[in-house]
Amino acid sequence: MSFEDSREKAKEFGTAAIAAMSRYDVALTPMNYRIWYAYMSGRDKDLVRSLDVLIGNQVEFTPKKNREIYDRFFDAEDTAGHLCDNSTRLESIASEILEQLHQTNTDQDAYCDKMASLSGMIGAAPDARRLAELVQDVLAETKDIVVKSQQLKLRLSESSGEVAELRRHLEEVREEALTDGLTGIGNRKFLDLRLLEEVKSAMESGESLCVVLADIDHFKKFNDTYGHRIGDEVLRLAGRVLKDSVKGQDTPARYGGEEFCIILPRTSLTNAVNLAEQIRRTLETRELKSTTTSRSYGRISMSLGVSLYRPGEAIDDFVSRADAALYRAKRDGRNRVESEEPGSESLSLAS
Repeated sequence: MSFEDSREKAKEFGTAAIAAMSRYDVALTPMNYRIWYAYMSGRDKDLVRSLDVLIGNQVEFTPKKNREIYDRFFDAEDTAGHLCDNSTRLESIASEILEQLHQTNTDQDAYCDKMASLSGMIGAAPDARRLAELVQDVLAETKDIVVKSQQLKLRLSESSGEVAELRRHLEEVREEALTDGLTGIGNRKFLDLRLLEEVKSAMESGESLCVVLADIDHFKKFNDTYGHRIGDEVLRLAGRVLKDSVKGQDTPARYGGEEFCIILPRTSLTNAVNLAEQIRRTLETRELKSTTTSRSYGRISMSLGVSLYRPGEAIDDFVSRADAALYRAKRDGRNRVESEEPGSESLSLAS
């Protein structure tokens, strides 16, 4: 989101943004100011609706929550800027190489014409002295074209290195844009992209596809009791457990807040529930301790809901069934797995 406001409008939106940040106890940082300036301008309707919902539900604007808002609404724009810069640099390198190749072709054409002329003159040379002069001209022209060819080769080598570096940078930018900075697994953007790919693949192949939605139990209690730093450690631990529990094409990602999602291609509902149960059991055995004081912050549990893709349905419906199963797991005591088929003992495993 870019803004081109007049000085008066900028002052109006800026003053309102600072006042709102003070009202809702939002830290006055450049990142947060950008969010609330955009909110006060009203240009991005999705941002306005999201903040209105958070305000209406009296959600605390913690550093983590502010980061999530920024990543959702502004990170893509920043990434696009990096990509644009790299694209411009690539275009510049390509133009330079083309110009040099054009100049080299021109030089070679001139060299060929010169050699043809000198060849005729050598054949008609009246004496040895004139012949020697013409041979020296040939050697000088040849040396010049060799030097220019070497210069072009060196520049092409340098350009190749620059292009390789830019390619690496583009990959890094892309990876950063799709990775959750806290847990190191995929973020919501990455999840959405993978869901689209896997649903398309399941439609084409007819193979089963499942998703697991997982939510850390009593997460707010960790934050309120021990602070957000410990809460972040809980999220990192959950991310590691999910990452270590999957294999192959399975995709774990952070869904938002303390929620996670796993995409399981070519997996039956029964096997998906079994994997969810394995994750639940693994996490509940982990105890979070301080590495310096050995203080225990207790054990962590997770509730999980599982659903199976129905060919042709909307992705939102697919995920909503997993969310409904997750809700039942929370409602029925937490630290349990529920599938989209409640009441089936083979698919609903509790601790």
